[in-house]
Amino acid sequence: DNALDIMGKKGKKRSREEADVDDEPEAKKAAPAPGASSASAQADESEDLFFHLDEASQEQTEAQDAEEVEKMQVLVAAFTPDQQNRYELYRRSSLPRASVRRLMQSVAGVAIPPTAIIAMNGIAKVFVGEIIEEALDIRDALQETGALKPKHIREAVRRLRNKGPFQMCPPQKSLLQ
Repeated sequence: DNALDIMGKKGKKRSREEADVDDEPEAKKAAPAPGASSASAQADESEDLFFHLDEASQEQTEAQDAEEVEKMQVLVAAFTPDQQNRYELYRRSSLPRASVRRLMQSVAGVAIPPTAIIAMNGIAKVFVGEIIEEALDIRDALQETGALKPKHIREAVRRLRNKGPFQMCPPQKSLLQ
C-alpha cells in the first residue's frame, strides 16, 4: 500500500514511490551499458518482491490481530459478573518478578535479562493455571466442594507429570521422611 507518506528533504510529504525514485543516486537511474549484467536489476526486483510480500504479511497479521481482539471483546461481553471478576483477577495476577529472577539466576548461574524474566513469568502463570484447572477437575471428581486442598494440587501435579506435557525433575525424598 503506497498510502504511507514519507517526509521529503524539504519537509514536504511524498508517496513511497516518489521518495524511492527521488532518493536514488543518479548512477542507478542511468540505463545499464549494453552487455552489462542484469544482476542489479534482478536484485532490485527481488527487493521489490520482498517488500511487497513483507507488506502483505504485515497487513494479514494486523487483520488477524484485529479479528482476535474483536472475538475477545465479544467473549468478554458475554461473561457473567462472576466470570468477569475471575477474568479480571486472572489478568492482574502475576508471580513476583524478584522471585522468578532469583530462581532463574540460581538455575542458570548468570544474570538474566528483564525480557527473559517477563517471558518466564508468563510461562509460569500458564503453568500454574494448568495445575489449578487439573486440581479443580480432581476436586469435582471426588465430589468435594470448597477451596482446593493440598491433596488436590499434589494429585494434579502427579497427573500432569504422567501425561507428559512438561518435564519436571524426578521427585526428591522429603526431608521429613
